[in-house]
Amino acid sequence: MSIQKGLGHAISTHVPKLSLVLLVGQLFFAPHVFAKTLLLDQAVNNTLKNNPSLRVFPLRQQGLVGEKKTASLNPAMNIGAEIENFSGTGELSGIKGLETTVSLSSVLELGDKRAARMSLVDEKANNVDIESEIESLDLIGEVTRRFTEVLNVQARLDLAIESLNLANEALEEVTKRVNAAIAPAADMGRAKAAVQQAELNISLIKQQLSASRMALANLWGSLQPEFSDVAGSLYSSNKLSRLSSYLSL
Repeated sequence: MSIQKGLGHAISTHVPKLSLVLLVGQLFFAPHVFAKTLLLDQAVNNTLKNNPSLRVFPLRQQGLVGEKKTASLNPAMNIGAEIENFSGTGELSGIKGLETTVSLSSVLELGDKRAARMSLVDEKANNVDIESEIESLDLIGEVTRRFTEVLNVQARLDLAIESLNLANEALEEVTKRVNAAIAPAADMGRAKAAVQQAELNISLIKQQLSASRMALANLWGSLQPEFSDVAGSLYSSNKLSRLSSYLSL
């Protein structure tokens, strides 16, 4: 599903497709393969291709194709039969004297009702496209939010690792000073506590990173993330410019 190019109507008189639908149709032909480092474009591509909430729209469009074919048909022909002279007289009494009249009729539509029916189906198809675009935009926004969250947690993990390195360096220095009787033994206890706190902080952030990566991968139906990290900048407007380009095609 999601919305493939098949989302564009098979209905000949349909209004022009929306620009995002064209974009999504192109995205569907990209392979569902990730490198270890995931980019925002890849995350958007796979979400639009595999998110379950988008798969209903092609099915609805297919149903409207059949509905339009039905709407284009003229009213059905009606066959009628009239039986006369059932009783009859003499040799013509009973069934032998039956006279049957068969008629064939149809409703003559006025006011171009057939065109109106077809136009109504076209409008329904257009509404499906609009709904699919809105859903796609919502998903793109959610992908960007979750992607940015992974970036944020990755940055916090980098800082936490740096803090641990500094804490270990401080512990080494304090240990030397304590062993040389330059600093009190209590300083070593505080330095060790700082190292333990830094290690605990890293453990907590790693759990958050795992959860945020899973939340991102869930958008395209993956039970396990197929990437080790994401690449991007928390302080760049590049993500917004890319999202704008999706709408300007």
